[in-house]
Amino acid sequence: MKKIMITAAAAVLCLCSCGNSVGSESSNKFSKDYEKAFIDYVETYNSFDAAKEMKYLYLDSLIDQLNDDQRKTIEDTLRDDYDEFRSLIKKYGEDARLEIKDIQSEPLDAEALSAAKYFLCADYSMDSLKCDENSVSVSEGYEITADASYSGSSEKNTQTQACMAYVEGDGWKIFDGWTSEQLRKACKAKKSAETEGAAK
Repeated sequence: MKKIMITAAAAVLCLCSCGNSVGSESSNKFSKDYEKAFIDYVETYNSFDAAKEMKYLYLDSLIDQLNDDQRKTIEDTLRDDYDEFRSLIKKYGEDARLEIKDIQSEPLDAEALSAAKYFLCADYSMDSLKCDENSVSVSEGYEITADASYSGSSEKNTQTQACMAYVEGDGWKIFDGWTSEQLRKACKAKKSAETEGAAK
């Protein structure tokens, strides 16, 4: 299985969080469901909660099919990201954190929503997992950019990028580090490759 991300480094940058202050600040400021979900996802890096992070990256139906070895492989990959996060943020001090200040969003268009649906089911045959794309209903989605600032650092401002898709009966899923344009282009490229492969 693959975690949807551009690079590990980009993911670590996107997944920094601000500890308890994120939750206390966002409880009033970030009131939309997808904003709350994004903050909750960010919080998995604070608590190093791989099982919870998986819920935002994979469909529940796929998680339920994982055997012990597959689950361990995914959780080990996520923990590697946590280790990289620790090493990066320590340059701002032992108690440094990244505080989410604001979230800007744009709705995903129909093509990007279709690409999100496609990627939620793509590439799992190699893991002997079954995913029926026709049974997955993506009702809404957003491309978000979150403004953030580091505590304990003169490097005060940064941004994180992600796309979010709401799966009916399953909840919000995160495509960390992706823009809607990247989702659309990656989906077209992959489907084109699949068509060429089938024709050979």
